[in-house]
Amino acid sequence: MRTPLHSRQVSGTWPSSYTPLDGDTQEWNSNDTLVIGYGLVTSLLNLSLTLVPTILAAVESLDGFRGMELVFVILAGIGVFASVHLAKQWVTIT
Repeated sequence: MRTPLHSRQVSGTWPSSYTPLDGDTQEWNSNDTLVIGYGLVTSLLNLSLTLVPTILAAVESLDGFRGMELVFVILAGIGVFASVHLAKQWVTIT
């Protein structure tokens, strides 16, 4: 019998199971990095969809809605920091 934890683990990690080598030549294809990136981002999204509601429920039971507001402010700050960091990298690349 499969448990809910097992199904979360499988749904969160299957996109990263892509084999990045061609079967015959064993060399990198030009789209391999993009495919691996999509797989990793999809895995992180699935992981966040599992963890964030669990964390919010724990914070709400401990501190009520003020704690939840603080969690959302922290998540928004992380998003702003990541966006600024990516924008700086983009300017450096181009």
